[in-house]
Formats: sequence, structure tokens, C-alpha cells
Amino acid sequence: MDPKETYEAALSQAFTSLEYLRSRETNLALLETYGRNAWLVGNAGLEDLLKGLEKEIEASRAEVEALEQERRQRQGESEAEVRGLDDAWREGVGKLIEVMAAAEGVRGDILEKRRAGAT
Repeated sequence: MDPKETYEAALSQAFTSLEYLRSRETNLALLETYGRNAWLVGNAGLEDLLKGLEKEIEASRAEVEALEQERRQRQGESEAEVRGLDDAWREGVGKLIEVMAAAEGVRGDILEKRRAGAT
């Protein structure tokens, strides 16, 4: 890891720690100012928020899995077509080479007949 990456990782970790400590300070201030119930209500709100975010994450995961499955299915469906096209192309190239070889043979025959007729 180069020094820049090390610095960025340390900075990111410092920001995370700072946010944690700010949140903790806020919670402790609420606890001191309003008492235990307000602190518990705040925690319950955070738990509800967390549950909502976890549901969103799960929905996103399910969507990603569905998209991945669809991609695999389409890729599998088109695999046979791509193979067929590849085989047809190879066969076409092979036939073209055969035709070119036959044409070259005919040219050779024509040249031979011209030479024989010229003598």
C-alpha cells in the first residue's frame, strides 16, 4: 500500500471515529438533559431507521440477483446462436477457400490449353 492510500485509509477511519464520537456525545447529552426515556426513544428511532435500510439493502440484493439470473439466461440462450453463426462462418470460409482453389485450377487449365494451342 502506498503512502497516499495509507493516509486516505487513516483519514477515512478518523472521520468514522469522529462521527461515532459525535453521535455518542449527542446521545449522552440527551440522556443527561431529558433522561433515560428520551434516550431510549432516540435509540428506537435509530433502530427503525436501521431496519428500513436493511430492507432496502435486501430489496437491492434481490433485484441484483434477478438481473444476474436474467443476464445468465439470455447469455445461455444466445450461446447456441453464436456457436451456430461461428460454425457457419467457418464453413463459409472453408468453402470460399475451396472455390478459390478450384478457380485457380481452372485458370491453370486455361493457361495450359492456351499454351498448347499456341504451339
